[in-house]
Amino acid sequence: MKKTLRTLSILLSVSMLLASAGCKKSEETSKKSKKTKKDSEVTETEDPEELSESTTEETTTEESTEESTEETTELQTNADGLYRTTLETPGENVSVSFELDVDQDGLNSCRVETLGEGALINSSIPGYIGSAFTATGNGRIGLCKITFEISSSVLSKAGPDFQPTIYALNEDTMTWYEFVTTVEDGKASALSTYLGTFILLDKTAFDAAKANAAAVDLSSDPETDSNNDGLSDYVTQLICDGTIRTSTGTLVFGDASFEDVQANDDFDNDGIKNGEEFTLITSVKVPSDAVEFEGRFYRIYDMGFRWDDVESLCESGGGHLLTVTSEEEWEFVKGLLQNGTKKCYWLGANDVETEGTFLWVTGEPFEFTDWAAGEPNNDGAEDYLEIETWNEYRWNDGEVDGDFGQFSQDNHGFICEWESSETGVSVYVQVNG
Repeated sequence: MKKTLRTLSILLSVSMLLASAGCKKSEETSKKSKKTKKDSEVTETEDPEELSESTTEETTTEESTEESTEETTELQTNADGLYRTTLETPGENVSVSFELDVDQDGLNSCRVETLGEGALINSSIPGYIGSAFTATGNGRIGLCKITFEISSSVLSKAGPDFQPTIYALNEDTMTWYEFVTTVEDGKASALSTYLGTFILLDKTAFDAAKANAAAVDLSSDPETDSNNDGLSDYVTQLICDGTIRTSTGTLVFGDASFEDVQANDDFDNDGIKNGEEFTLITSVKVPSDAVEFEGRFYRIYDMGFRWDDVESLCESGGGHLLTVTSEEEWEFVKGLLQNGTKKCYWLGANDVETEGTFLWVTGEPFEFTDWAAGEPNNDGAEDYLEIETWNEYRWNDGEVDGDFGQFSQDNHGFICEWESSETGVSVYVQVNG
């Protein structure tokens, strides 16, 4: 039986699902129930009531500025034998909670920490609403609901275009990728099975800043460097007005004006010229562990996300969600998936625009296919293409956040694909050292 798809309205039409739904069809339920995950069993070596509560502690990207509160642990188990626990902590303008399914190791180790301001994560990020948080934990971690509660002072000043959205940090590229977020009663929520660093930003302001950076034309730079600091006056002006920022969106020179920076060749008086501290980046290399095939590069991620979340993550690294356009490429991908651990993997295509007409995210012709028998059948709201590794690697149309049980979101992995070893990105500053 399918889970009910519950969609909540979000400002400016941003929405997400609050419950997991569909990777396979109801007639295959009995087949699924016979497939068990090796790590789904909980070792009963101690009484759950005697487990210590996990605690949060103060940290920062450089140094903590706020102390976390102690989390609450509710010792309730689900059908997979995982415990339900809630981690909570306050921050600037927001507080956060992580509702997780974890095993016993997770109960003892999971924690959430408030990040203080550092060079790459601070209040100068476009659309900044409040503190960023890092959640960590050992053991098996199941579906997690992340909720940011926004302070009344922020909400009272919000304009009509205010669009609070949860972003996670892509640690490969040190950029933010957007999570499908639902907002209700001053709370923004998203679903994940991956712990990391998260922040709540106003999507309207953040997207506008990204678009501004993408429009930078360095070819028009006259390359005049009047203060001999290793940065052209043209680039310095773009940095000071916030057009060019760090990879995470923070201001390079803080609130300093162009005149302040141009006053000498060493703005922060640390003995290093400005141009030696910062490097302009206009392209990034793909991850070193990506695998090459016919000039393109591929990397498996065994992390459970919704389809639209993983497409956002791949794009944040300059790539896109996997597309397969030939039998030769498909044979290569199937070989790559031998190293994967998930039961399903997302492909970069959907038929959201026109039911039954699947389109690749890259715009390439959707010609080569390898559908499972009887697929696609749109059983429910199945608009997103996935690979079923347990079903001879055949293709299926699934729901945006997977299915429930053993075929849920946390059992979906994905593959990012890059068209070359380097990919163009918006101009940004890399902080050296």
